[in-house]
Amino acid sequence: MPSTDTRIELDTFEGMLVRKPDFVCVPVFYQKGTDGGMEWDENLKLLDERSAGELRSICEEQNFKGAFGKSLYIPRSGVEDARRLLLYGCGHRETIRPYRVYRALSAALKTGIKSKTIRTLGVQSPTGMPGCSDFSAVLNATAAVYDFTYRSLEAREPGPRIASTLIA
Repeated sequence: MPSTDTRIELDTFEGMLVRKPDFVCVPVFYQKGTDGGMEWDENLKLLDERSAGELRSICEEQNFKGAFGKSLYIPRSGVEDARRLLLYGCGHRETIRPYRVYRALSAALKTGIKSKTIRTLGVQSPTGMPGCSDFSAVLNATAAVYDFTYRSLEAREPGPRIASTLIA
């Protein structure tokens, strides 16, 4: 049986993504008592600003608050940085741990990515969490993306053929 090439290109960046990916995954935290229960950090505020407030409206309309394991797929984001967005809920910032980053992103990827035309996937990993170093968050986000891509390629399951992944 011929082997299947399961390699993917991985680039990491500090801050926002520097290349425009086809699809961007963005972490969202739940915060009781704030704007609809969702923590609007600097990255989300910037994305909302670039979409002329469309992002906030969609989140409110869909009642998405960043609860752990929940995700929200936005097919046409209106954001210049990405054609499509996938918001993945990480729960409360104070309770996040590396394995929960992996589980949250894995669940979001399985339910949110239906297109087979994704060449470049961008992932914004969560940062500034009391119980989780930024490095371990990036490592677990990377593992979730790799598992998702590898399983699709190795098992020859229908799924996207992601050529490269950008982690910020």
